[in-house]
Amino acid sequence: MLTVTLQIANQKMDIMVRQDQRIADVLRVLKENQKIFFQIERIVIYSVRKKMYVNQLLTFKQANIYSGDILILK
Repeated sequence: MLTVTLQIANQKMDIMVRQDQRIADVLRVLKENQKIFFQIERIVIYSVRKKMYVNQLLTFKQANIYSGDILILK
């Protein structure tokens, strides 16, 4: 399990995910549970540690996202 911080505007949310989960699937579940209010198809994800954008169709492992990483959703 990974602990990842999602930052949306000025709000931060820590979530626990499996390495083999697709980032898009996690965002979909968050939207279904009304934790985020964006259209997930249009969200851009930026990794603070990697200093680059991340493809949400990848798993966390494929995108090299590790515990403690901060992902900014725009």
